[in-house]
Amino acid sequence: MIGPNGSVISATVLAAWLATCPPTWADAAVSVPTPTSQAEMVREPKSLPDGQAEQTTAGQGQQPGEGVISILAPPLRLRIGALLQVDGLFLLGDEAADPSSLFIRRARLVLKGSVFANYEFNITPDFALNPVELVDAYVNVNYLRWLQLQVGKSWLPIGLIQPEANLLLAERPLTINLVSSRDVFAALHGMVANGAITYATGVANGAQNGERGGFDVDNHKTLFASVFLEPFTLTATPALRNFGIGFSLTSGHEGDGSLNSARPGSFRSSGRHEFFAVRNSTRAGAENFVRADGDHARLNPQLTYYYGPFGIQAEYLEDVQTVAKTSPGIAGDGLRRRLRHKSAFAAVSYFVTGQNASFIEPPPIGERSHFVIGRWGALELAARYGVLDVDDVAFAAVDGQEQSSFADPSVYASKASEWTVGINWYVNSYVRGVVNYEITRFEAARREAHLPTEHALIARCQLAF
Repeated sequence: MIGPNGSVISATVLAAWLATCPPTWADAAVSVPTPTSQAEMVREPKSLPDGQAEQTTAGQGQQPGEGVISILAPPLRLRIGALLQVDGLFLLGDEAADPSSLFIRRARLVLKGSVFANYEFNITPDFALNPVELVDAYVNVNYLRWLQLQVGKSWLPIGLIQPEANLLLAERPLTINLVSSRDVFAALHGMVANGAITYATGVANGAQNGERGGFDVDNHKTLFASVFLEPFTLTATPALRNFGIGFSLTSGHEGDGSLNSARPGSFRSSGRHEFFAVRNSTRAGAENFVRADGDHARLNPQLTYYYGPFGIQAEYLEDVQTVAKTSPGIAGDGLRRRLRHKSAFAAVSYFVTGQNASFIEPPPIGERSHFVIGRWGALELAARYGVLDVDDVAFAAVDGQEQSSFADPSVYASKASEWTVGINWYVNSYVRGVVNYEITRFEAARREAHLPTEHALIARCQLAF
């Protein structure tokens, strides 16, 4: 279905078949307890006050990528889903540093289910990566709602991490540069106070920012913890029910300053332009290899609010990491610096067609709202502002020699700020179109250096079921 030949065509044919299949077939699909991903650990669906019935609509409550093909073979329950995103990235202006391109952003087969009801799993390979990689692979032991055990690979509960199939805008905000893309972990998590408090705590390998964790490169590990409060979740006042505030952190020790230690991650814009990276080469006669060498911590307050078709997201993320310059034969004796990077964003959204906005769930699109002549599905407008401030210590000269700094001030930015506006068109419960326009301005670390402003148009066609 998503192999190298005919991937888009076969996926489209399958979507059309699913949309026209008899209702009795769809109703026969077995309901599967949904495994709780790391992103969902802090954002599970909430219970309602006693006596209050939950309103449901055809297509509501099903998350994109959760699957519509179900298999029941006790004690195994399996739900098969997929996520396909075909993107067009068009960099505008005469000073565009990179070429425009059409490409497959994500092509995932999603296998979720449970064994003996209480042992839930998620196995998700991504065929758009080269080589193919497991982006999610974990088991969740779910006997008690307030105390569950999850082990495997996924997002850590750091930052406002929306499911990839339900991103507000095509690319995540600048804050994503200060967290790992995935990591291997073991975590205890749960919900208490009728869903008003959600927590997670555990231990992970400690992948670098932007990296998809796999095997660890040293014996050190990273501890993490998060708590998310929705204090008005059971209130009778709808305007307060979906207000949430949270805080998360990580703390660990990474590397020993040797060349075998991990290299700190680089930072990229929504247009995929690299605007910061530590040195990793020999230049001007100086050994300029920078590696992790000590404490690494992240602090992350966050806020969300949803009321009817209106939504707000905001967060602040601070990343503090000790790094060292090293060279062959040196382990732990190189020059050290503590780098403190800061980032924040705020985003607003509004469904002009009246659907309810949500952080995790897609808009409730019933069959009467699916796109046909005279009906237009659901239309959402979104806007975001974000900023990332790189620590100036990274560009400071060493012994009066700029070429010996931890990052090259003639090439990289000390600050990036972005404005993004977008339109999301939910054609039906499975198909979505996205168009974003993004402007990112860079402040060069060296004042006389010129870093052109990035103007990017991003278009996406998404199929998720």
